[in-house]
Amino acid sequence: MVEVGLTQGKYLADQFMADENAAEFLDTLHLLAGVAKTRMIDPPTGSISYVELPQKPHGAPNDYINPSKLMERYDPEAYKKMQAATTNQTEKVSMLIQFVKKLQHRPDWISQYRNEQATLLSDLKNTKIANRFENVKYKGRH
Repeated sequence: MVEVGLTQGKYLADQFMADENAAEFLDTLHLLAGVAKTRMIDPPTGSISYVELPQKPHGAPNDYINPSKLMERYDPEAYKKMQAATTNQTEKVSMLIQFVKKLQHRPDWISQYRNEQATLLSDLKNTKIANRFENVKYKGRH
């Protein structure tokens, strides 16, 4: 399915997109194909997971980091308590603020997290994906 999707995406990009849009579109498709290759199945439960791409809220700066993700990574006990406080939003926000204050004294956590995310994105973008269909010729529009 990944191979067919990449081939169809290339066709769409070649036929219907300007060069800069086509390149961005194809880069995104390749990134998603890389994510698809990270599929893991937990045998006891049968649940499937994939690597999670970094996300930022609309309008956030490019260097945005979700503090909850940092908390989950570097202070898992506090993160579990925050997750358990599902009915009390004030308590959840208070716990997150306490963690953000702690972050001020741990710039190494932020640096390490950013480096790991950059490596993850680079690895996904450079994932080699064999595609039996990449040399398929199609009739172009004339």
